[in-house]
This record gives sequence, structure tokens and C-alpha cells, in this order.
Amino acid sequence: MKIDSILKKRGLYLISFEEGKELTVSEELLFALGWKKGREVVLDERLFEKLEQDKYQQCFHIALRKLDYSALSSKQLEQRLKKEGFCSKHITYVIEKLKRMKLIDDDLLSKHIIESCLSKGFSKEKIRMKLYSKGLYNEEEQILSQYVPRDREEDNAYAVAKKKYKSLSTLPPIEIKKKLYSTLSYRGFRYDSVKTAVERLLSEENFDITDE
Repeated sequence: MKIDSILKKRGLYLISFEEGKELTVSEELLFALGWKKGREVVLDERLFEKLEQDKYQQCFHIALRKLDYSALSSKQLEQRLKKEGFCSKHITYVIEKLKRMKLIDDDLLSKHIIESCLSKGFSKEKIRMKLYSKGLYNEEEQILSQYVPRDREEDNAYAVAKKKYKSLSTLPPIEIKKKLYSTLSYRGFRYDSVKTAVERLLSEENFDITDE
């Protein structure tokens, strides 16, 4: 078969043949084979072996490009590489290689997400949902228990309640209490954390927290 065109596409090369067949190869393989427009190519067993090995390089190249855009968990990267058409063996190999290179670290990514969420006053449940959305759910309970102890959860609930209280301070105590409970529950805080935070805040403001 004769090469009709060679088009660079996202760092890889699309080889089109006059007979209508197309192949995608890495830059390394293209130069190793010495392919140029108009060259005759024989698709024999040896070439197919090289093309198969080159799939790992292509998968690795695409993975690096995706990681350049944003930090990804191993699960997120796996899903995106599948959409690119790579098979499981290529994806598994590349992800393990990236882990060895410390370019993917699910534990570190989890910690960064938790720290960011905590700084925004997120509840433990909201943080759990964030981790799930990133594909970080294998050990999320262990990580959450380590980085979001009960007292930290209660402090975050209190911080949210105090901020909300500024817009409620002119209401009767019972209305303030109801709206604080509603706000904190909506944010995903556990009932015991909500109760502790609201009672602490209203007590500091000298309201009768037993008012029903």
C-alpha cells in the first residue's frame, strides 16, 4: 500500500493510504519506520507487532495530554482513555506507569480535594460526593475519617451557621433555629453536628435554645 498523506493530530500521526486504510502512530514509530508520503508499505506480521507495541506509547501520550489539562484520578483517566478507543491492557499498563512516575496519586488528590472542601466549609457528606464525582471512592471513608474528624465537622457546621445567622438575626429565635437547621441539613451536615452547631450559636447570642 502507498502512503497518501501524513497528518499530525494531537501529537500523533494519522497515516492515510491510497487504498483507503488509515493508521495512527506515534512520532517515535513514524521516524523509526521512515515513513513519508508516497512510500510503499507492506502490512506484514512484523509491522503489526510494532503497531501493537506502539499503542502503549500512543496511550501514554494521550494520558499525559489529559493530565496537562487537570489533575485526574486513576478512574477518571481510565474512563477518558476508554473513550479514546484504547483497550484495557494498554490503559492498565499506562496508569501503572504513571503511578510509578508519581504523575497519578489518588491519595494525594483525595487530600487536596478534602482540604479545599474543608476550607469552603463543606460537610462530610458533600466532601464524600465530591470524591465520588472524581472516581475516588475505594477508600474514601478511611480518608474522610482521617481528615474530617467529628470536631472538624461540627466546627464547619458552626461556621456556616454563623455566616447564615447574619441575615437572620432580626427574626424570632424559633424562626432562626428552623432556618439554620434547614440550611445546615441542605449542606449535608449530620443531624448531631447541626444540633451542636445551632445550639452553640444561639447560646452565644443569648437566645433561649429550648424555645419550641
